[in-house]
Amino acid sequence: MENRPGAGAADFIYDIRPIDEIRLPGTALRASFNVGAYRDDLYTLLGIEFPTHMGRAVAKRKAEFLCGRFLAGLALEQVTGRRHGIGIGEHRQPLWPLDVSGSISHTNDTVACLVSASPALGLGIDIENVLSEQTALNVAGSVICDDERTLLSQCSEPFALCLTAVFSAKETLFKALYPRVGFYFDFNAALVTDIDFSKRTIAVELTRELGMFYRSRDRFQIGLILEDSRLLTYLVTSPG
Repeated sequence: MENRPGAGAADFIYDIRPIDEIRLPGTALRASFNVGAYRDDLYTLLGIEFPTHMGRAVAKRKAEFLCGRFLAGLALEQVTGRRHGIGIGEHRQPLWPLDVSGSISHTNDTVACLVSASPALGLGIDIENVLSEQTALNVAGSVICDDERTLLSQCSEPFALCLTAVFSAKETLFKALYPRVGFYFDFNAALVTDIDFSKRTIAVELTRELGMFYRSRDRFQIGLILEDSRLLTYLVTSPG
């Protein structure tokens, strides 16, 4: 694509491309990165301010943050035609310019983002490595309720894949709603009512009121993209 990192960073962040499956009034981008090629001077090379709270972070965390901010900067430039800084909120969340909305996610080697020039939109994106079966069994109690466990037991796909999809969908929902909700809410504020891997959708329903914009039983259709051992979910929504 047109925007690429300089030669000195090409072995660190690469394969920058649109996510064609996601439709929104804006842009969806993804990129790969190599933690083993990370070094601190890449922040300067890529034009990203090094955050003070990262001073003692491990290389993986610094690499993930850098890639997320760099890719989001490219997306912002595509959408608005100008460069933007992305601040850091009280809870370390991205602070987008007032005239846009956005969302960022990353795994150990992939980063993805959504950006729109429609600030009223709620955008959420999450990318996860599919859990192992043992890890899924260990963490299921903190991710799903009894109704969701029943739903997953009826799914033809492996439990670990289904649980990863539920976890990712709830993360995506949180990211999309949080800017308007204005406070943290737990996984039990949302109930997954259907997972359809053939249609690439996950249906989610709120179990309680969230602020002034979202009511109990509000429903959301979350998109699902599955690639081998990696899973991505996304949501584009507006209040009301």
